[in-house]
Amino acid sequence: HLHRLLVDTMVLLTSSLAFATPPHPWQQSVTIDYSAANEYMDAHYKHILPDGESYFDAPTTEDIFNARQGYIADDERGGTTGLIEPSLERCGFALVQLKEEESARSVSDWTDMGQITSRYLPQLRKAIGRAFDSNTENGGSISHMLFYQPMLRGEKVEMGAMTSPVASLVHIDTDVGAHDVEGIVRLVERNQIRDGEDDKTTFPRKEVIDAINKGARFAIVNAWRGVNSGGTPVGRAQLGLFSPQYDTSDSDHPSSSSLPRRHGHRHRCRHRCYPALRPKRPQSRWHVFPQMDHDEVLLFKQYDRRVDRISDIWHCSLPVFPGEEESSSRTSFDCRALVIFNNELVPKEIDRYCDDRMRPSLTLEESGCFCDEQAKKRRD
Repeated sequence: HLHRLLVDTMVLLTSSLAFATPPHPWQQSVTIDYSAANEYMDAHYKHILPDGESYFDAPTTEDIFNARQGYIADDERGGTTGLIEPSLERCGFALVQLKEEESARSVSDWTDMGQITSRYLPQLRKAIGRAFDSNTENGGSISHMLFYQPMLRGEKVEMGAMTSPVASLVHIDTDVGAHDVEGIVRLVERNQIRDGEDDKTTFPRKEVIDAINKGARFAIVNAWRGVNSGGTPVGRAQLGLFSPQYDTSDSDHPSSSSLPRRHGHRHRCRHRCYPALRPKRPQSRWHVFPQMDHDEVLLFKQYDRRVDRISDIWHCSLPVFPGEEESSSRTSFDCRALVIFNNELVPKEIDRYCDDRMRPSLTLEESGCFCDEQAKKRRD
């Protein structure tokens, strides 16, 4: 572990020089299944997509880059400028390592919610706070951090209330823009898991609704970690992350822009993200943190109210590559956190959770039926 950390550090230090082409991929020409994502987009956002085109018109194979070596930074002209350390604010995802004193209070049974809430969630609360603001233990202006939807996943895990097989189809967890404020809060409240800091308090419904309505920044973060038996690293079916970049110029881009013409120039920048735009190529790339240890947690944003922050990280379980067949079967645990920055009001020009945001053509009830049918079709 120490040797790998030293190697990765040297890569980051020596890669600060500009380069003309991205580094060599960790895996090349990997088959990625966008079918579920395209079906969802076609059913919900056909009214804003160009006729006959899918949201993901990318090739069926993708290169995967090793995020331990850094995140490829692009300039405004589409060129690559170097590698930076992945972070939630700059890249939409980050790998955090639990501190030694936190790891000592590890969970021995990831089906025991008592252990998860009393041991892991307090650690995770601090880790997310550090990831958003490395200068403070409490995450700067974070006023609320509400955990919800815990899930134990694995190659040998069956579907249950809190268990699921690995997800090999590209997806994002929640289409936040489709929900009104009450809908977001209701989703979190119904699926909430409480840690030591909020297990004796009532759910702060009014405070959260008031904060969002007044324009406070909020984000949804997925926290994913390997929990293989014996603490072995994740050596197969690893989690791949697709970090989207969008065309932010004023001119339409034939390969990425699908904005309705009714939006004027004043509002266009607020909509230059999912679902109005498709990811820009080749700046949007797949990443992985190979061989994640038991004390590492992968944080990636599923939503950020600020349009100038990367979020909507699509993800899926990657295939088992040659040489990984003998590795231990993957088991992982993930949950989500609604993070409210009560003291950070989002300026209107970069507020993507605005009243005229892009919304799906299906109601939430219709969307639920569609997703149920989609899941049933794939199980059958």
